[in-house]
Amino acid sequence: MSTRTSTVRTTALLAAVGTTLLGVPAASGAVPGATAAAVTGTPIHALPFYGSGDVTGTGTGTAGTAASNTAVGNACNGGPIYRPQWYRLPPVSFGKVVARVDAPFHPRGIDENPTGVAFVEVSSGKVLACGPQPFDTAGRGPVAVVAYYVKPVDHCTPDDWCSEGSLRLYVNTTATAPPRNDHWEQAAPVRSLPFTGSVDSSLADDDGPAVFDFENCERSAIDPRQRGTVWWRYTPATTGPVPALAVDVRTPWNRLGPINGLDGFNPRVAVALLTPAGPVPAPHEDPEDCDSPVVLRAGQPYLVAVYVFQDAYDNATPVTGGPLTVRIGAVRKQRMPSGVSVTVAPAARSATVRWSPPPASVGATPVTGYRVRLERLSATGRWVTKVKTRLPASARQWTARQLTSARAYRVRVAAVNRAGTGVSAYEVVSPR
Repeated sequence: MSTRTSTVRTTALLAAVGTTLLGVPAASGAVPGATAAAVTGTPIHALPFYGSGDVTGTGTGTAGTAASNTAVGNACNGGPIYRPQWYRLPPVSFGKVVARVDAPFHPRGIDENPTGVAFVEVSSGKVLACGPQPFDTAGRGPVAVVAYYVKPVDHCTPDDWCSEGSLRLYVNTTATAPPRNDHWEQAAPVRSLPFTGSVDSSLADDDGPAVFDFENCERSAIDPRQRGTVWWRYTPATTGPVPALAVDVRTPWNRLGPINGLDGFNPRVAVALLTPAGPVPAPHEDPEDCDSPVVLRAGQPYLVAVYVFQDAYDNATPVTGGPLTVRIGAVRKQRMPSGVSVTVAPAARSATVRWSPPPASVGATPVTGYRVRLERLSATGRWVTKVKTRLPASARQWTARQLTSARAYRVRVAAVNRAGTGVSAYEVVSPR
């Protein structure tokens, strides 16, 4: 699929985040001297957004113009770009957004075709930024996002096992700073159980040490890594098995679509023993049996970590974090609703949110209803509630109407039971 000199391992791909994207120069503001004719692109009405393309240029975006592609190539790639996919954000403020792209294929394990991404002003074609750093949409008109291959790529062949749609783009709102519990030394305290804690791990780094025994308990993995790790500290008062652990992803940032049958990924939650030398994977009752239970000892400090597992053999993604909620113990409130999605109708200035019931959770009583909230992004960057409503347990959708703001909206939905309202899932939308 790719010229062999142009491929890099997945681990090298994601290590570039924060400075460059696969050698593409990063920019925090407008790129000087890079202008072209006005550009368009497939409209984006809701975030998170997922786009895809392939090595032939076929995809969910548009191909752009020769002038606009040349401008992006000169500003971000030091030469031409290949098989681009163009998209267009609406003329509203989403706040800070991030765009990340990858192009995995399967010669043996997962390799990557080098890729790049850029933000471009729609009206003038001026390149505003290159690379995966957060980009502020406030005070701007329509902005285009373009994903592209850095070097020429060959057509897919059966021997490469590559699937169509391998150029994958992810666009979403993002946090402005790493979370406070980004490093294990600053792990958030868990003072009692049950416990629920929410955090945005979008900018969490890949600090170790490992909390899972990859060497003995996941031997098929190649170069296993934990990415975007966030930490909680817990000291049990009594000796016993690990309490129930669950993690909910509050927006579908973890769904990048199938590649050879692999449909995205999910964050993992694990327990580490805190020793004087630092965290180590908590031992199983039988050290030779990874399926045997882990027992926590009274008075011994432990760390609970949520992370994204990356495997160079069958797991590739540019996204390693997002808004999430961890549950420790038998939390009585319901978990987040499943399968939350939003459909925007620009002509009607409306957005319809759909969902399924929450997954089963230890200690929670049945769902008695749902709470839906519509919020609008203020000029100060805060979300202000505009509409809130209570729906019956049988409800599976709700439509927000008369969306006229020049700023983005956020639609949230949470399950209710006798213990109260659970954690909400949400998407950011614009009808324009």
